Amino acid sequence: MGQEKANTITHSIEGRDARVYLTHTITFDVANLIMLGTPNVGGLYADSNFFDKFIPVVLDVTSNAAAVH
Repeated sequence: MGQEKANTITHSIEGRDARVYLTHTITFDVANLIMLGTPNVGGLYADSNFFDKFIPVVLDVTSNAAAVH
């Protein structure tokens, strides 16, 4: 309470979501973003067709996903 900025810790895909949000939003309430195990460049397993049954979710973690670049 009373803090002006927050330190944000994320894990896995939430790290990319937070990074994309902070990149495309004017916000001054986050001091630091700490990402643990975040697939910032996508995932090799997501590039395979093994996860096709999870489309469109898996499209967010492929190496050519829009949020990766």
